[in-house]
Amino acid sequence: MIDLHILNHAASTRPEWWVACLESAKAAEATGRVTLHVIESTDDNIGASRAAAYRLGSNPLVACLDNDDLINPEALPALLAALAEHPEVCGVYSDKRQIDAEGHSLFIQYRRPWHPEQPLTTQDFPHHLAVYRREAVMPHLQAMALFKNYSEFVLAGLATQFGPWWHVPVIAYQRREKEYYVNHVRPIDPETTARARALVLPPLLNRLHQGR
Repeated sequence: MIDLHILNHAASTRPEWWVACLESAKAAEATGRVTLHVIESTDDNIGASRAAAYRLGSNPLVACLDNDDLINPEALPALLAALAEHPEVCGVYSDKRQIDAEGHSLFIQYRRPWHPEQPLTTQDFPHHLAVYRREAVMPHLQAMALFKNYSEFVLAGLATQFGPWWHVPVIAYQRREKEYYVNHVRPIDPETTARARALVLPPLLNRLHQGR
């Protein structure tokens, strides 16, 4: 079972996107594989809000869904099967479908198998609908809460202290086109980027040393 949380910070999301997101999450919950937690939040500190949300529930697995994205319930069995087959991993991530404002498909991103060097060159590593083992997440929520930006990057990196990531070749979610956010997202200052990378570098180097 997965404790899935969604932060409802409606100021940055179109109402119809939020409705579609919630409908997809409720469909996932109806499969019996997900416990849904909808958290009222603001954009003030997404890292702190996500950290508080990850503490909710008691299921062995946790995940988050952005409030304008869509989860694909039919992909859940593959994610859960991969976690059962690979008890050594901290979590799993999937491919994704990019959609436009109206929900039309733009392209599918077939993501690569995880490698510890990957996070150092891109933020798009276990990100958006990554499913974590709860025990890999809980020790790092305080650190995550310190980051208004890069919080998921920090958590995904620190979680590798438990074990490596595992890629599952299914489309587990649909992500909204990024152009909408150009006027809504402020550039992340270099100091924040440096702090985030300084935190995740040691466990990633450890994974490199172990060869996984």
